[in-house]
Amino acid sequence: MSALPYLDAAALERLVPVGRAVRVLEDALRGGLDPEATPQRPVVDVPAGQLLLMPAAAGRYVGVKAVTIAPGNPERGLPRIQGTYLLLDGDTLAPLAAMDGIALTSLRTPAVSALAVRHLAEPGGGKLVVFGSGPQAWGHVVAFREVRPITEVTIVGRDRERAESLAARCRTLGLPSRALTHHPPAAPGGAPHVCGGASDASGGAPPTSGGVPAASGHAPSAATGDAAAPHEHAAAPPGGEAAVYGREGAVSGGAAALPIGVADRTGGEAAVSGGEAGSPRREPARPAHGHRAGETGGRVDRRLRADVAGWRLSEAVAAAVAEADLVACCTTARKPLFPGMLARDGVTVVAVGSHEPGARELDGDLVARATVVVEARAAALAEAGDVVIPIRQGTITTGHLAGNLAELIAGEVLAGPGPRVFKSTGMAWEDLVVAAAAYEAWK
Repeated sequence: MSALPYLDAAALERLVPVGRAVRVLEDALRGGLDPEATPQRPVVDVPAGQLLLMPAAAGRYVGVKAVTIAPGNPERGLPRIQGTYLLLDGDTLAPLAAMDGIALTSLRTPAVSALAVRHLAEPGGGKLVVFGSGPQAWGHVVAFREVRPITEVTIVGRDRERAESLAARCRTLGLPSRALTHHPPAAPGGAPHVCGGASDASGGAPPTSGGVPAASGHAPSAATGDAAAPHEHAAAPPGGEAAVYGREGAVSGGAAALPIGVADRTGGEAAVSGGEAGSPRREPARPAHGHRAGETGGRVDRRLRADVAGWRLSEAVAAAVAEADLVACCTTARKPLFPGMLARDGVTVVAVGSHEPGARELDGDLVARATVVVEARAAALAEAGDVVIPIRQGTITTGHLAGNLAELIAGEVLAGPGPRVFKSTGMAWEDLVVAAAAYEAWK
């Protein structure tokens, strides 16, 4: 028996450039792949940490990604997160190839986001703000350039050196880029455990089943998400990367002080969007307040105060978010990164970092105003705190989800007048589609 071929990170990048990854993902969905049919991922506790398995079958192939999370590895000088992908023949289940699982995730996650942006965002592109400074942050800059004309990039990170380094890397692409640092308040009670058991951000008890109960029409899952790449779908160990970026608490409903020069896009009152659970799932709820892009009359003022409703947000970061055309959230933060009131109508915000029902990068104010698209409803309602928490808090209902990724590219999602949000948790079908494309290009 011949040795099983192994495709490393360099091979994957060469065989499937991100633009091609976007195309094969779209082709798979247009060919009838149903993201709702993807099996839930099992998470197994082992003595040294956790083992995550992501199986999928589609077309002529079957595959599984095995990811390990070993919190003690950094002290040994080893990666905390490691992974391998195994591609199998769909008819015989014979192994065809093994691949670098972390590199595969670092490729397919930005490609999925770019596919959503292609069909959800306004066509003009323009200013991109990226929260995070790791591999996923860089991957999203590269991927978004494939689908929208990016004119400038702002990198927002906790570590100035890393943020500056990523901004410099963006400039090598010919993109005017700058780095901003954001120093969040300390996470109360310390950083969370690696996976699972995260307290509900609304202050309730930790979820036992992971997501939204039966009202969603989908069985909840205890899966904690795809932890296959740094700064993507991976909670950090105590004292690690999961420090809080912003402050918890919905902005809507209060008399929160707005930064100078930013119009109140919420009208100062909570807009509970989404209607009843039985409302048409592909028609986005219309926000009760807000303005269309370009109609706010509140051009962002450079005198923005640093205390945006108590978020300890710098003036520069607040201004960047308020002026952005695209925002990519690629962090391990467990609390919202910025007040949703800053997001203008028409902006597209992509969130890929959180994967647990008790963690989120976006606040309820933004989600309630937005047309929200997810990879799959079943996965989002089980794993995506960005939508699970607002549902639990009563800010939205399950009917607020405008559609899944397949429905979006089929033209079945109508964007409302407010912001647009794409929430990703990472799914096994995405790995399989990109892995199969890499193998076919290799053989």
